[in-house]
Amino acid sequence: MTIVPERLVACAGLTDLFYGPEDGRTEAERSEREAQCKQVCAMCPVVLECLERALVLKQPYGVWGGMTEQERREFRAHLKDEGYGDDIPESMELWASVHSYFARKDTIVHPAKPARTG
Repeated sequence: MTIVPERLVACAGLTDLFYGPEDGRTEAERSEREAQCKQVCAMCPVVLECLERALVLKQPYGVWGGMTEQERREFRAHLKDEGYGDDIPESMELWASVHSYFARKDTIVHPAKPARTG
């Protein structure tokens, strides 16, 4: 697992946004917060390393690497379906798995990565 210096992460200083309390929030408020987090992830140069860390550590809370808690649970199940078991694939294989996971969900690309053009 790659350790990334905090100065490289786009979410540095946004603790309340990424890990704020969920108590008292409506589903719409939670969805809006998650969408804001994913926008930050979309600009992050280390989004893959962040996702890898969350998967390895089985991080139960917050948006990590552009995925919510639920998306990470579903993605781990997807990895098992692809034959990885509890292992986390290396970077290029991980992106291929992320892409195939979101393709199954009728989402073109991972929310933290922009769509390719032309």
